[in-house]
This record gives sequence, C-alpha cells and structure tokens, in this order.
Amino acid sequence: MKIATLHPNEKQRLESLQALNILDSLPESDFDQITQLASEICGTPIALISLVDRDRQWFKSKVGLNADQTPRDLAFCAHAILQDDVFVVENSSNDERFFDNPLATGGPNVQFYAGAPLLSPDGLPIGTVCVIDTKPRSLSTTQATSLKSLSNQVTRLLKLRTKIKKLEESELQLRIRNIAIETISEGVLILDAQGNLIDVNSSALRILNLTRENIFETIAKRPNWSAICEDGTPLALGEHPSEVVLRTGLAANSKVVGIMKENGDHRWLQVSALPILKKIRMSFSALRLVSQILPLRLKIKKELRKINSNFASF
Repeated sequence: MKIATLHPNEKQRLESLQALNILDSLPESDFDQITQLASEICGTPIALISLVDRDRQWFKSKVGLNADQTPRDLAFCAHAILQDDVFVVENSSNDERFFDNPLATGGPNVQFYAGAPLLSPDGLPIGTVCVIDTKPRSLSTTQATSLKSLSNQVTRLLKLRTKIKKLEESELQLRIRNIAIETISEGVLILDAQGNLIDVNSSALRILNLTRENIFETIAKRPNWSAICEDGTPLALGEHPSEVVLRTGLAANSKVVGIMKENGDHRWLQVSALPILKKIRMSFSALRLVSQILPLRLKIKKELRKINSNFASF
C-alpha cells in the first residue's frame, strides 16, 4: 500500500477547508441529493462527498456506507485530490497502491473507485465527489463528465453555504447591536450622509421629549434646534458634532450643546458623534442629558462677567 503524498499547498488547502466550517456538520439535503445522483449515474452502490482533513477523510454526505470517516492514510480520496481530473482505480487488487489497503481487503471492499476533485471557493482541492463499487469495473466518458459536473455543483453549494453563513452572522450581529442601542441610557441618533435622520432609540426620544412619530418632522423644521454653546453663544453652522463627522469623517467627542425647548428654555446635552461608514460617512450621534447644575453654572458665569465688566468701567 502506498500512502498519498501531501498536496504541494497542504497548509493553504487545510486552511481553506477549515474556513468553510463544514467538517462534522449535520447532514444537508442539497449535498445528499448529489451523492444520490452520483450513485445512480455511475451505477455504484456507494457514493460519497469526502473532505480530506489533516488526519482523516470525513464524509459530508454518503450513500451505501455507514462510516462517517476513515483515516487519511487509507483514503483513496487522498490520492484523488492530487489530480486535476477524475481519478479512477478500476481494480484495486491489481493496483500496487491499493492491493493491500484495508479498505480494499476488508469492509467496505473498495474494488473500484472514481473521484472527481472537489475545489474550495478559492480553488484548492479539499476533497472529492466519489463513487465506489465492490467489484472491478470501468467508468464511461459520460459518467466521468457527470461526476465532474456534480463536483462543480458541490463547489457552488459550498460558496452559497458560506455566503448564507456570513449573512446569518451579520444579521445576528445587527440584532445584537440594535438591542444594545435600544437598551442604553444615552440617546442615539443615526444620520445619513446628507444629515437626514434615519433612526433613533428610545432614550433619545426621552431626552428630547419627543415621540417617534414627531421627531422626524421636528428635526426637519428645526435642524439646528437654535443650539447654543456652553458659554451661551450660538453654535456655529457646521460645528455640531454630527456635522463635524459628516464633513471630516472623524469622531467628535463630548461637546456640550444647549437646544431650545418650546418654552424658550434650553435643554443641555453632552453630544458625541462617530462615523459609521467611512465611504458614505453616516453619523452615529450619542446624546446625554447634562446635570441640571450646568444652567446654574452658566448663569453664575454670566453674572461674574457682568460684575467684571462693571468693575472695569471704574
């Protein structure tokens, strides 16, 4: 028996296989349909989708076989992944590489083998779609072509499976972030590249004393909220943290801003803003109500400036 040599790009090949997160996964009907087709087209009692791992070959799908895996040193598929075309062993008992292979001399009695290399999405051989018979035989040209087509179909399924997994992970991350945003005490407003409000959390509605129904209309009518700085001067156009982010793409942190309420008083907020997407420059703004001491502190500062001004006039 001859043990197959390692693939020239064995390290990268194993990395590609691991990246698919498919080893030891549950059966999937899309793959099972392909092994069933392979068995029927080639007229063999056994058909497999075999993935060649570091020390084993593991079967993602199988027809006519009970085992889930075998040692890699015994695997016919370990030889098949070294070929570009379908690898065929018509009679293992007459082949010096396999005549004394335990898989040929014992169960499952592999006398005939044909395997089409199965490529990862980045083009490296990670396994095979293979068919096995318990008696010597040959594979027709049509059957070999069909076996390669089925292998290509598995590659497409692996690509699709990877995309679906990534989408599911992204959706889960988005849900977690949305839950986190909705439960924090700081108000959160998300603006698009033009400064239009896209979304807002419950804390922002509470802080701004608005409802989800009227916040969009309110911001559209009063985009600057008659905002003032901590020293009481009007907030310059373009200097709101969210505007700074949209203009520069850089974070703007902890600016104290007063926005006018309907009764003419100001509600004092500590505002920070972060860019969400650099290319689009969406803005993520966080609002926090500043202590009620701040208006009193500003009033005291104003009175002190007035006193200093009076002293200066003497």
